[in-house]
Amino acid sequence: DKKFGFIDTSGKAVIPAQFESVGYFNDGVAWAKTADKKLGYLDASGAWVIKPQFEVGKDFDKETGLARIKSGDSWGYITKSGDRVTLKGTDIYEDFFDGLARGRKGDKFGFLNSKGEWVIEAQYDGSRDFKNGYAAVKKGELWGIIDKTGKVIIEPKFDGIKDMELVK
Repeated sequence: DKKFGFIDTSGKAVIPAQFESVGYFNDGVAWAKTADKKLGYLDASGAWVIKPQFEVGKDFDKETGLARIKSGDSWGYITKSGDRVTLKGTDIYEDFFDGLARGRKGDKFGFLNSKGEWVIEAQYDGSRDFKNGYAAVKKGELWGIIDKTGKVIIEPKFDGIKDMELVK
């Protein structure tokens, strides 16, 4: 049976391999799934910050401090202190990237902040998550790029666009 844990930069096991799966550390917290398939969040010492209780959990977004979780049939968000947050007005729950989460109203996509406010109204036929401050959005059959305020940076004119990478 494969088990997962964490090592330091010298290769020493700091959290023994005992989990079914694990996530990455973000701001000192990582998710881990126990043998009974429950997911919780650990600190760097291996202590539970949020006890295992979820079926699914994602990494914490650095800007909002929220992670997407699934408990039973419902999706929502959780803070590092264990408080649950529910966003209203969206038909889907997506991860936060660069402080914004994709949302959907009917068949249109937009972006919400951590308070559940539409920062960029649901007006696009498709979208990708924000990366490096930009997101690809689809109008009709064509893709363009917007910034975090919703300003169009590249008009939709491409058949497809992946994530925005910073090239130095």
